Amino acid sequence: MKLELVHVRRLSAGSPRIVSFEIPLSRAAEYAELVKKGLPVDRYDLRIETPRKKRSTGFRSQNSHSHGHYADIAEQLSTPDIEYSPEEIARALKLMAMKEGYWPPKMNRQGEAIVDPITKALEPMSEADADTAQAAQLIEFIHAWADSNGLWLTEYINEEPRRVYGGAVRQA
Repeated sequence: MKLELVHVRRLSAGSPRIVSFEIPLSRAAEYAELVKKGLPVDRYDLRIETPRKKRSTGFRSQNSHSHGHYADIAEQLSTPDIEYSPEEIARALKLMAMKEGYWPPKMNRQGEAIVDPITKALEPMSEADADTAQAAQLIEFIHAWADSNGLWLTEYINEEPRRVYGGAVRQA
C-alpha cells in the first residue's frame, strides 16, 4: 500500500534527526490502514523532497508548447510513404534529450532508472511527472534540435502563430 502526501506540514520533533509530519484529516483513514499493514515491522519507505511546481498545462502552457512542436516536427518529417505521429516524435526527442542530459529517465519506487527489457535502453520520464524547470529544459532541447535539423516550429509572436526557423521568423 502506498500513501503519497503533498505539501504536508513538518512538525517540530525537538531534534534534527527526528522527522514528524502532520497527516491531513482527509487522509487519516488511509494512514491508519497503512500503519496497520506495516505492523509488526513498523518500517516504511519514504521520499522527502521540497514542493516543486508542476509543469503548466492548458492553453499556451509548457505542455501545449512541447506537444505543438511534436506535431510540427511530425508534419515535416512525414512523407507519402511513412507518417510519423506526434507521440512517436515525442518519444524520440525525449530519448535523445535524455542521452544528452536534458531529460531525466523514468524511475521506479526504489529511485532506480527503468530500463526497457527489450531494447535495454533507459525509459524517459513522462512529461506528466515533469516540473516547470524540466519542461522548460525539454522545450529548449526541442528548439535546438529543430534548429540543427532545419525544421520550423510554431511560436506565438504578438498573439499570432508564426513558423519560426532557427529562432527567427522567416520573411515570406
